[in-house]
Amino acid sequence: RRSEARITAWNFFREPGNDDRLTGFTSYTPDSLGVQLAELQTDFLDLLVIHSREDAELLRREMELASIWRAAGWVREVGLGMARREDLENLPAGHPITRVLAPYNVFNVQAADLFREAKVRGMGTFAMSPFVRGWNLDRLEADRKPAAAATLLRWVTTQEIVDTVFVSMRRAEWVGTNLAAEMQGPLSAEESSLVRELTDSLK
Repeated sequence: RRSEARITAWNFFREPGNDDRLTGFTSYTPDSLGVQLAELQTDFLDLLVIHSREDAELLRREMELASIWRAAGWVREVGLGMARREDLENLPAGHPITRVLAPYNVFNVQAADLFREAKVRGMGTFAMSPFVRGWNLDRLEADRKPAAAATLLRWVTTQEIVDTVFVSMRRAEWVGTNLAAEMQGPLSAEESSLVRELTDSLK
């Protein structure tokens, strides 16, 4: 079954005394990957994500760790999460980054320049938060939500600068729903008009 899945892992770890509280991302240490592999019950990660940060030296050390893990076969690829266009210019020589991840949707296209430059550099692009957040859709009338969700997802999946879309789903049945939406392909002129209506109504 492992061959049927692609596992992506971020650096969110529980803090002592805060087991029930969601904490922010933390720095990778030499022991971090072992924790992730044990919890996920796997021998390797398909994609390890390092979060972009202002501390260039700390980010450099995390990338060095990722390079070691990749060389050992414990990590297949390394991504830079919440990446910005300027991050690409500051990557050190020999860095392990092969993917960039950033929020990208009809309401937020700031990552467009990042994605274009990443593709020029041969990196893969991952769009996150295609609906902004699920609760945004909850603001719509019940009969409009399914069509709106499908339209927003199709808008992202048909962007040439996007290779992969990460969709957070609270229900298993939404997997099939989202796949069916993606298979419909590019938006029609009428559906593109719906996108403009949604961006106005959900601002």
